[in-house]
Amino acid sequence: MSRWAHPKKDIREALYDAAAADGFEVEDTSAHGHGWGYVRCKECGQKFSVWSTPKSATSHAKQIRQFMRRHSHKDEVTGQ
Repeated sequence: MSRWAHPKKDIREALYDAAAADGFEVEDTSAHGHGWGYVRCKECGQKFSVWSTPKSATSHAKQIRQFMRRHSHKDEVTGQ
């Protein structure tokens, strides 16, 4: 697991879930701008932007998990 850490606990936990899951990559790009970074689906390449200070950390963490559910491509391969 990488050495990055998000300042908001709810978001940090969602990012750890994404990093531990197969098919997702988490990257901290906070040194390069206003956003914190992103979660990328390795299968299709789409990215979800992660903000440093969202209005609601809980809602933003839920959005990260929704992105992960939508990009669970293993069902497409197996047909299950």
